[in-house]
Order: sequence, then C-alpha cells, then structure tokens
Amino acid sequence: MARTSADHHPCIGLGFHGLSLLQADQYIYAFGPGDRYLLGTPNGYGFSNLPKEIVGDLHTGLINRIVWASFGEHLDSWFVTYEMLDGTHVYRFGEAIPAELRDFINLVYVPQLGPPPPLRVQLGAGGSYVAWSNQLWICDKIPEALRLLLKNISIDGQDPSRGLIEFGPLRNVTWHQNGSYFITATLAYEDLGTGHRTFYRRHFWQWEAALLRKGWNHLWKYSPQGPGTPKIDLAHVAINPHSPIGDDFLFIMKQLDGRDADFVLHIHPNDIASRLTEVNKTTPSEKQQDHQQVIPLKSHPRKAPVFKWAKAKCSGRSHKDDIWELNLVKGEKVKVLQEQGDVWCVVEDTKGRKGWVPRIYLDFKMRTANTPEDAYALWKEKTTKVFSEGNAKLFPDPSSFMDLCTKPECRRTKNDGMVLQICIHDLGMLLGGSGRYSYSFLKDERNQWHPDKFARFCHLNHREELKKKAEELFVLIGSLMDAMEKEKGIFGI
Repeated sequence: MARTSADHHPCIGLGFHGLSLLQADQYIYAFGPGDRYLLGTPNGYGFSNLPKEIVGDLHTGLINRIVWASFGEHLDSWFVTYEMLDGTHVYRFGEAIPAELRDFINLVYVPQLGPPPPLRVQLGAGGSYVAWSNQLWICDKIPEALRLLLKNISIDGQDPSRGLIEFGPLRNVTWHQNGSYFITATLAYEDLGTGHRTFYRRHFWQWEAALLRKGWNHLWKYSPQGPGTPKIDLAHVAINPHSPIGDDFLFIMKQLDGRDADFVLHIHPNDIASRLTEVNKTTPSEKQQDHQQVIPLKSHPRKAPVFKWAKAKCSGRSHKDDIWELNLVKGEKVKVLQEQGDVWCVVEDTKGRKGWVPRIYLDFKMRTANTPEDAYALWKEKTTKVFSEGNAKLFPDPSSFMDLCTKPECRRTKNDGMVLQICIHDLGMLLGGSGRYSYSFLKDERNQWHPDKFARFCHLNHREELKKKAEELFVLIGSLMDAMEKEKGIFGI
C-alpha cells in the first residue's frame, strides 16, 4: 500500500505525511466556507484551514487514510471519516452540526457495539445536510427538487425528510441552495419472468448555474455515450455549497485503460479548466488524443480582480502525475490567481495555463498589486522616475503591472507580435486605476508617449529600442480614445 512521504512531497501539509493514498477512482473534494477545503486524490492530499480537531487526529499516527469529509457554513460544523491502521472506520464531527443530524449519527454509530456500518454525511450552506447509512437517509434544508427526488427513489413513507432506498445505498449527494444538485444511487431492475435483479448505479442531476451546465456539456464532448455507461463513467462530482452563485464545481471521470482521469474543474475566479480524452468508439485500438483546455468565461459583476506575481523556484510538480498541478519552469513569472490557505496557490503561467502550485515552490519577493488602483500607482511611480531623471535604459512596461485579459486573440497577440505584450483591455484597466479615466486624461497620457518626444528622455544607446515601445503605447492609447468616442467601452474582459 503506497504511502505519501514528506521527503518526496514536501508540499503536503503538516499532519498528512504518512497517510496512505486513496485508491484509483477515489476522491475527496470537500469545499468549506472561506479558504477551508480538504482535497484527496490517488496522488496525495491538500488542505487549508482545517478544524483543530482534525489536525490533532492526524498527529496521532493511528490513521491510515481519510476517506470522506464535508464542511458546513460554521467553523465547528464538519464531518470526517477515517480509515484506521487496523482497517476499521471512525467518524468524527464538529459541535455545530444540527441536533437531528447528531442524533442520527449517534443512532447509527455506537462504537461499543463493534465495527460501525457505512455512514456518510454531506453538509451544505444554511444548515442543510444529507446523511445516509446503507439504504437509510435523512435530510434537512436542502433544495426542494432534491428532497423530492430522494423521496421518489425511496420506498414510500410519511416522513418528508427521511426515507429508505430499496436496492442499495446512496453513493454521492452534492448541491447548492440555488437548486443545483447531483446524486449517485444504487438501483435495480427486475426480470418479471425470472425474478432476477440486476443492480446498477444511476446518476441524477439538475444544473441551475450556467457554468455548471457549460462544464457538464464540455465533460461529455468526447464521450457521446453519456454518464452511466459501463466503459465511461463518473468517479466523483462536487459542487461548492458555499460559493456565492453556485458555479464552483469538479467533475472527474473514472480512469480508462490506465490513463490519467479526465476532469472539468471551475474555482472562482479562474476559467473552466479541463483535461479530456477523445475516444474513437469504432476503432478503440487507435491512438487516443488528450485535450487540455481552458474555457474563457464572461466576466461577472464581482469585486475588482486580485492579482499578484511570483517566480517559480523550481521546475516540475510536487506530484508528477497530479492532473491539477501546473508544470512549473524554474525562473518563470506566474500570475497568482488565488491563494488557497498556507499551502497551495492557483496560478497561471505566461502561456495561459492554470493549475495548483505549492506555496513553497514560489518566490513572492516581487512588487505586487491587488487592485487596478495599486497597479496604476506602481506604474506611475516608474514612469515619473523616467520623465524626471531621463537617460532611461529600460522602458516602464505596463504589462508588468497588468496582465489579466484572457481573450484568445489578445493572448496570441501578446505572445506573437507586440513589443509591449499588453492588449487594449489590460491597458484600459491599468489606466482606469488612475481614478481620472476620461477622454482628456487619455489625450494627456498619450501625448507624453509620442516617440519623438519620449526619445529625449532615453539613453543614446537605447533610444531606438525604447522609441519603438513608446510608439506602440502611443498607438494603443489612441485606440482607447477611439473606443471612448464611439462609446464601445474598453473594460470588456
């Protein structure tokens, strides 16, 4: 049985060293409020802001692996299942779980009576939960459509918040209060002639968030059979119940023919990321083709984007086979999109590829900007120094302070043809950080970058090179002025 090692995987957090890995097609993706999460894959574990009780348990050295976890909206609302070194399962939960749920757990789980039966608890926002043990389930405060579905696949009963599934247990339940949900259950059909029953897993789902529908449709792009087929099926589905609009999710497929598992993932504020395998149904022996893709999303009216820069301190991944980690190149500058606690970051490299990276792999000793206002202030400091001191050898490149636009055409232009490697959208957002964005402001800004005028501030040996950059900036600001005149807007990222 493989075990994680602190020597080989230094990014795995304190308390996770020595845990056995999950088996193939086993996953944990427990979203919590704020920056709390627990991630488990066949390649290792990741976490942020775990309850102190779980951290203490992991330090005992008695736990073989974590097999289930979920988090409610309160810091003391949580449930976790451990597989111990002797193979038994132990359940732990926080003090803030609902009272009826606590009663159900205590009814099912009586350690003095011997090994406990299987028990799963899924916690959500607003005090919602679903818990199940074998065929029995209970729920509270979940979306009404989900509750009705649970009753539909159960033996009829009078209690609206509990039921008994005749043929087998639930496998997974996940939801958001906007009405999105996903269920995997064990069902059966019976041959009326012989009485023989055939058992099968069935998935039920409803997507209310547009991004969930988009990600789901993208998942089956190369698998037209759909979910529930014998050859191609889902291994795990998770919806973040604590996300503001219910558009954070993970869809991951079962491994096929020893290949890395396909997946589609969205964590705000990133684009949808995916890794899909195209399977030719008619000639399965032919070479299969991997598709790794980021699907650009329309911007949402949320708070101003946060961005930070870092340099990779090493090359590669902490887990070389982990499909969610970004393959770093030592010395490369990466954009930090999201900091996931003290252990992980979600970053984007210069080619637009996104993934998870351990914080210890990054050097954050770079000047950073958290808002367009901060970015403009830092850029203005650079430009003021150039105009006041003269004899410039370096150009105050605006792309070093603003590089957020993900439009495919802009990304290609930045990488291929532009001297400054900044597009009109990023430049507009940078200048918008001045707080004085207007046609007259743009006109004044453009005038100082006229190449002949700017040449007077350049060192003789660097004049021609810097004039080209000033000319490109002069033209781009002119395009912003044209857009403003035509009332097309410029912040259309």
